[in-house]
Amino acid sequence: MSQHESKDKSENPDQPRQSIANRLKNILMTEITPPHLGMQDLIANMIHRQKDTNIRTENAEYTRLRDLLAQGNWKEADQETWKIICFVVGRAQEGWLESDSLVNFPCEDLLLLDQLWVEFSQGHFGFSVQKRIYQSLGGKNIFDDKIWQSMGDRVGWRSHGHWLNYLELKFDKHALEGHLPVEPIKVTMGANPTTYTKRGMVSFSVFSRLEICQKQSVK
Repeated sequence: MSQHESKDKSENPDQPRQSIANRLKNILMTEITPPHLGMQDLIANMIHRQKDTNIRTENAEYTRLRDLLAQGNWKEADQETWKIICFVVGRAQEGWLESDSLVNFPCEDLLLLDQLWVEFSQGHFGFSVQKRIYQSLGGKNIFDDKIWQSMGDRVGWRSHGHWLNYLELKFDKHALEGHLPVEPIKVTMGANPTTYTKRGMVSFSVFSRLEICQKQSVK
């Protein structure tokens, strides 16, 4: 499936929890995969046993992202991640996200994106790593600007009280824990498009959606 094909699929938030886990297992399972593996182990098994196999869900293709992460090409992997996200939510042409774009983001895609990052970075990068850091700083389900500034400092998105632009970020394993993936900063706030000058609302939406998806994926 080409990422340039149009899709009109959205996650049904009321679907049974088991169905999400089953869909991810169907994506990752092979005849040599032990059936008792959990979600993270399934992805790790897929990565190490199926290096030449394409990875796709009903919504997007993930093979290039896997290969970039395997090569340690963190910058291109970051850009590919957000291309995939924009494609899945129907904003490939715009190339940027609205603050509410991820409300119904498909859980199997978000969980797969996260675990690919976690696996290849050995737990150093990934949305779930960022969510854990955010929550450790006191982050809740309501956006708090002061906590978000602390988040930016903690993961290296801010320096000396200022949010860094994309060219100032670090795309290597020496970056702070949770530094990647890093949110593109052009989003819309309300009815009128504008440039949001600090990272926040999209990443916050990712954390909120990931929380729901992780709960739904539990057996």
